[in-house]
Amino acid sequence: ITKNFFIAYEPVWSIGSGKIPNSKDLQETIKFIKSKFKQKMPKILYGGSVNPNNIKNLKIIKGLDGFLIGGASQNSKKFIDIVKKTYN
Repeated sequence: ITKNFFIAYEPVWSIGSGKIPNSKDLQETIKFIKSKFKQKMPKILYGGSVNPNNIKNLKIIKGLDGFLIGGASQNSKKFIDIVKKTYN
């Protein structure tokens, strides 16, 4: 049995749109996902239009443990900007 596991959450409407859920909706979704697991707490990764312009807002969302970088990972400058902004 795996003790550590990840769940990726990507709203279909967000993928490639450049739009992300508002903070409140995202926190409620994370809370809902985690409520379905009694003893094991999954790590929640967010994907769906993650880019250098929104990563600072996303990284402060409570309960979010990481990100899935889709289209922005195809451009090395964008990807590096996301990584820098995540850790600065």
